[in-house]
Amino acid sequence: MSNKQTDTVSEHNSALISQEENRTMFDDISERYDLLNRIMSAGLDRKWRRRAVDHLHIAGGCEYIDAGCGTGNLCIEILQRLAPGQVTVT
Repeated sequence: MSNKQTDTVSEHNSALISQEENRTMFDDISERYDLLNRIMSAGLDRKWRRRAVDHLHIAGGCEYIDAGCGTGNLCIEILQRLAPGQVTVT
């Protein structure tokens, strides 16, 4: 890596926050995250979530994992598309 690339990486890394700062930030906004997301995206977060689930072609008997679940809105969108009795949560 050239010195110029190294300098750019160093500058970028110095601007990052620590894991603890990141955790604290998300703990501080967790109760109002959905509201803030809705406001900042002008409601587009719902559309994005519906489109993402549309592309999954949801069907009973399949497994879906939301690895970065957060407040669970993507999982809720998936569950709303399934008939009762088609859901097993583990």
